[in-house]
Amino acid sequence: MKSVKGTCIAAIAFVAALAIPAEAKIVYHKANINIQPNSSYNLDLNHDGVNDFTISTRLFLCNNASTFETPGSGNGVEGNLPAALNYGDQIGPSQTFYGGTGVMAFVEFRIDTHHFKCYFVTEGGNWLDVSGRYLGLMFQINGEIHYGWAQLSVGASTATLTGYAYETIPGTPINAGEIPPDFKITTSPTSAIVSPGQSTTSTLSLAPVFGFGGTVALTCAVPSGKGLSCEVSPSSVTLNGMNSATATLSINTSSSTPAGTYKINARGTSGTLTHWTTFTLTVQ
Repeated sequence: MKSVKGTCIAAIAFVAALAIPAEAKIVYHKANINIQPNSSYNLDLNHDGVNDFTISTRLFLCNNASTFETPGSGNGVEGNLPAALNYGDQIGPSQTFYGGTGVMAFVEFRIDTHHFKCYFVTEGGNWLDVSGRYLGLMFQINGEIHYGWAQLSVGASTATLTGYAYETIPGTPINAGEIPPDFKITTSPTSAIVSPGQSTTSTLSLAPVFGFGGTVALTCAVPSGKGLSCEVSPSSVTLNGMNSATATLSINTSSSTPAGTYKINARGTSGTLTHWTTFTLTVQ
């Protein structure tokens, strides 16, 4: 089985004629889409109702199998045989994209009808049995070229799409796996055992993701009616895109707190971004 060679698409961006926003913005969608044998999935990167790329799988007699991609009209995928990009690889005007169908992975057997047997012939493709790599994408929105990626795990006749993203500014590169700036919050330790009337603490750690910078407000919540209280100090931290920050989560019980296991939630909020972490408190 041979890859179908597409036509190389020249990505020409007329930057001078564009009213470009002050800074780039990446739109990211998490996914968990399993593409089973002999099926396909239409990927609409910017959710405008237009199919931008199709990921398809085929399984034939004697376990002949393939997984392949087909760009929509005017779109393209990086690599003549579609490249399985690593995290951080650039996707943009400096790369070469191909239209037409590209075979990502295949396994080929020969059928011996005389002896009713199948014989392995060959296998290949940059994506065969590859997990968590990135497909570099070039597509059009209102006639303007944009760049994006799709994260996939691929077998000979199956594929799983786990996420995709694109750059909203025409002609602007994006890195494979790049997502909008964000932050994460964790707690350590994650649990404690106390007696009624005792207190405990845990350290909240906040770290930027993809250069996030800003102030994160910190709050906590305990189950009501159990004689529990909590506080976070300081009540906010500032991240500058590179540094991490910490705060202390303090949890108090009372003499009336009944024995049991309780979930204490600590929340970090910055603008529209909100993340939670959970501390497990056992009272006995």
